[in-house]
Amino acid sequence: RERERAREPQGAEKPLQPAFGSPGNCVVPVAIKYNKIFVDAFWNSRDQSFPRHLFSLMTAWATVCDVWYMDPQYLQEGESSTAFAARVKEMIAKCVALLCCCCCLFVMLCFLMCMLSLSLCVVPVAI
Repeated sequence: RERERAREPQGAEKPLQPAFGSPGNCVVPVAIKYNKIFVDAFWNSRDQSFPRHLFSLMTAWATVCDVWYMDPQYLQEGESSTAFAARVKEMIAKCVALLCCCCCLFVMLCFLMCMLSLSLCVVPVAI
């Protein structure tokens, strides 16, 4: 190998592969949804500690997943990579009957839920 590298001229690296944004590339979406038959695969930190959740996962009989393979999707003419990703994400969400929301909205909802739970715990004191 060292001899082969010595023969190659400097700067003769292989060209970079194009990013996904090329029109000919294909994506086959796969939707995976955990089934709660034997164990809940998602950790809810309010319900149980992480070691307890890990113990329940390790001692469960099985972790069951429902898997859907969808039709291949191609980048359409004039469609940006971001729009393509959003379209595929929406397809997956519809397939598994989940709400499709942007990440910023999810963070904002979590923040609001946290603020509401804190405001319910606060007892007003009259001065």
